[in-house]
Amino acid sequence: MIPMRDGIRLCTDNYRPARNGVPVQERFPIILDRTPYGKSFFASSADYFVRRRYVVVFEGVRANAPYVKAMVPRNAMSNFGRYGVRHNGAFELRFFNPRLGRR
Repeated sequence: MIPMRDGIRLCTDNYRPARNGVPVQERFPIILDRTPYGKSFFASSADYFVRRRYVVVFEGVRANAPYVKAMVPRNAMSNFGRYGVRHNGAFELRFFNPRLGRR
């Protein structure tokens, strides 16, 4: 739990390079992903970056943070049902990939 300036504590997962199960005490670049959607979805990708010597931090967020100065929205459509994988409610076939699940 990471305390914020306004007293709110945000649930945070940190992944860092290690040797023999002990975190390496060096400086590494950091990938920070703050999301309102739950961190467990992203946890599987942490290993990919940690093996390439990045520190990975996933953090849950809360609405109307008073000190936010900038953000980079991803998947920021105004209506996901209309402009996301569906167009005006109809599933877009470009998102259908019959190879998914086959290896």
